[in-house]
Amino acid sequence: MCNPSLIFAAARTALTVYQSYQGAKADREQAIAQNQIAENARIQKENSENLRIRQVAVGKKDKAFDVSLASLEAQATARTAAENVGGKALDRVINNYLRIEGKTNSQIIANLEAEIAQSNQNKKLFAHEQEARQVLIPEVNTAGIFASGAIEFGGDYLEWKRRKDEKDALQERMDSNI
Repeated sequence: MCNPSLIFAAARTALTVYQSYQGAKADREQAIAQNQIAENARIQKENSENLRIRQVAVGKKDKAFDVSLASLEAQATARTAAENVGGKALDRVINNYLRIEGKTNSQIIANLEAEIAQSNQNKKLFAHEQEARQVLIPEVNTAGIFASGAIEFGGDYLEWKRRKDEKDALQERMDSNI
């Protein structure tokens, strides 16, 4: 016949094993969710950075167009004002407008390239930030959980067996004294 204390010990051990397994599984799922949140945050930041760069590029393109348009207007004004004057003086004025336009466009392109380089650095930092926010995903060690429960139950069984043997020995002495 089964002893109730062993049944309770077995039930307690089974419940402990089950709770340990569920806890390990929950820890794993939480780590996976946290890593997913970190990845989503990096993706959102990169998307935001890409949008910012596109907006800067459009702004720089508009500025270059405006500079080109202003140069053409200035050249037309100079040619109109110098209707009767020609030669080297007019060529120098027109070439000066073209030089200023080219210099300004080069500066705009250099600024855009600097923005792109900074954006690429920001994206690398976003990846490092994601790595820093990620956690190790623990494995669910069912063998370890079961072994721990088995050792706990084995200890309970040995304690029960020791008490039972003591009780039987005491009963045997009492019976032999009678």
